[in-house]
Order: sequence, then C-alpha cells, then structure tokens
Amino acid sequence: MVYRDASVSVLREAAAHLAGWLSAQAGAGNWTATGVTDDEDGYPRAPSVCGPGGAMLVLTNPDPALVTMRRIHVAGIYPGGRGWIRRDTKVVDAINVALARGWDALGREVERRLLPGYLPQLEHAQKALAEHTADIALRRAIRDDLVDRIPGAYVIDHAESDYRSTVILPIGGDSGSRLAVELYRDGRTAKVDGASLPNEFVEQLVQLLETRTSAHLREAA
Repeated sequence: MVYRDASVSVLREAAAHLAGWLSAQAGAGNWTATGVTDDEDGYPRAPSVCGPGGAMLVLTNPDPALVTMRRIHVAGIYPGGRGWIRRDTKVVDAINVALARGWDALGREVERRLLPGYLPQLEHAQKALAEHTADIALRRAIRDDLVDRIPGAYVIDHAESDYRSTVILPIGGDSGSRLAVELYRDGRTAKVDGASLPNEFVEQLVQLLETRTSAHLREAA
C-alpha cells in the first residue's frame, strides 16, 4: 500500500520515467506505466510498470514514516505470488534507489541489478503456475468422471483444495456404507479410505481410475 501523501505523485512520476527509460533500451521491448488507483479502503495502490512476457515492477516508498521521500523501492511481481519461484537460486528481484540520483539512475539500476535476476525467475514462476493449473484441471476432470460414472457418488466440497479432491462412493448396496477416494495433485495418485472391500470392487475401481486418467492425459496432451 502507498499512503496518501506527497510520495504518491513522486512514485507516479517515477513509474512514467522508468517505463520510458526501459522502452528506449535496445531489445527491452515496450514498457508502460499504470496510474495510481484507489483500493477498497480508499488508499492509492502502488503504481507499476508492465513489460514484455508478463513482467510487472511495483514502485513503493520504503520509508513512509519520513516526512521527505528519499528512496524508491522497486520489486518484481510474480503471478500467483512468490510461491512459484525457484528456491535453490538466490537472486535479486527487488532494489532500493535513492531519489537524489535521478530518473536515469533509477532506470540503469533496474536494468543492471533487478531485471537479470527477476526475468528468469518470472519465466520459471509462470511455467510452474501453468503446470499447477493444468494438474488441477486434470484431477478435477477425473474426479467429475468418477461422480458421473458411479451412481450415488459425490464430491466433498469442503475438502476440495488445489492439491486434493475427495469423492465419496457408495458400497455395500443398501447397507449405507461409503468409501472415500482422495485424489492428489494431477489425479494420478489416489488414497482409498474405507472398510473391508470386496476384491472385485477394488479391481473395478483401480481399472476405472487407470482408464479415465489415461484418457484425460491424452486429451490434455
């Protein structure tokens, strides 16, 4: 959040200069600055600079308690948050630049210190998030297939997450017995939790899971 003070106009100006500076560099592509828009609480959001490949740099005041703004904090933003970046590689994806150095220095520092680390991490995060999204879609397709093909089966909605789906299957005819099948990640890993089951039922369930998983994998390819 950027507090409603004199720093807002400075950050807006900084974003415009940074976008222009980066766009003027050979091979840097086109960069554009966003305006400062208010959030639901009436506070202005930090301005950002957006570039090729989904790149986004957010500019904030790192010292909001100071009367006079002295530095600008520039941070690279990742889709879905920082959970998708590589943890085995330490990179610089956020820097502070003194205002007294001028707008050209801001552009040079971003190009020299921030982008070389941020852009590869951004590409990795985008790929990881896309794979995760595909896994969720595949698992939920398998989940829905089980429900469609087995009368009386249903999904436990409150147990649904990005990594797990739970389907309840009726077993034992009129006995009211139920079997919980938990599908993990892309649906190719399952855990079956229930009472003693007839071997025939287990074999049919395994065969159905294998058949439908293979079919959905072919569709996703």
